[in-house]
Amino acid sequence: MATPNGADLQYIPGVFVQDEWTIQPKMTLLLGSRLDLYKGNGPIFSPRLNLKYKTGDWTTWRLNAGTGFRLVNLFTEDHAFVTGQREVVITEDLNPERSYNFSINYNHIFTLGESQGSLDIDAFFTHFLNKIIPSYDTPGKIIYANTDGYAQTRGINISLQQQFRFPLSYTLGASFLRSTQYDAIENGNFETRAIPFAPAWTALSVVNYRFKKAGITLAYTANWTGNMALPEVFDLDPSGQPYPTPRPTRSPIFSVHNLQLIKSLAKGKLDVFTGVQNLFDYRQVYSPLVGFNDPQTQPGFSNYFDTAYAFSPIHGREFYLGVRWSR
Repeated sequence: MATPNGADLQYIPGVFVQDEWTIQPKMTLLLGSRLDLYKGNGPIFSPRLNLKYKTGDWTTWRLNAGTGFRLVNLFTEDHAFVTGQREVVITEDLNPERSYNFSINYNHIFTLGESQGSLDIDAFFTHFLNKIIPSYDTPGKIIYANTDGYAQTRGINISLQQQFRFPLSYTLGASFLRSTQYDAIENGNFETRAIPFAPAWTALSVVNYRFKKAGITLAYTANWTGNMALPEVFDLDPSGQPYPTPRPTRSPIFSVHNLQLIKSLAKGKLDVFTGVQNLFDYRQVYSPLVGFNDPQTQPGFSNYFDTAYAFSPIHGREFYLGVRWSR
């Protein structure tokens, strides 16, 4: 189904042009365009614009706008394509996804005492046409098609970094995202729904401390993931029939914490490192497998068997040890 005619080999000619103007000492403008010629899709034109303005020696604003496109390869990009028991249904020739994006960035470099750092704030908006979003609404099937409507993502990202004179540095970040699909219905109206597996927010913290005399660096990383929409799936009762009520269609908030210890040897050319991933042994409460307990079939061969309900770690705490050599 993924490669019905064998490997797809094609020659893609293209041209890319850009030019940058210094409008004034504190303002620059970059214009660019790209033209690609794809077999079966014809020429695809993608322009872009970038404007940078420095309001001070340590403060910069950036404005970005442009268009993009993406040819979808289901086999390599969507692993649900080849997992589980769902039948793959492609209802039409999939056209390239097109996007129109806009973002604004604020960057400020600061000093605080003997430390220095930077603050970045990004606000972004992307409008998708021909968006290909797999539909899990039909039991036993994954349906792929270009949406009749459109999809949008909008959000804001905040990142703070700081390095101290003593050997401590940290990074804090958070992203708030709204991903919405607009499906065309009657009379030119649209029905809205959240796109599955797109969390409403994520957060990141990284702390590094270096013990100079011992040549050891301690790194601690934590990731938090907010609620996200999930496919509607049904567990089976003892007789092998789906329960009338599905599993939760919104995920819980969860976090994953990692710890790493690095020892530098041979004047920094050799690193020996060890660590633990998923320090607090978090795993999602529900198994990602659905329908594996059908008494009428062998495990994994039920018509209700599904692996779509995977949204957070299913592996617990893991330890590792490694060596890295740099010339």
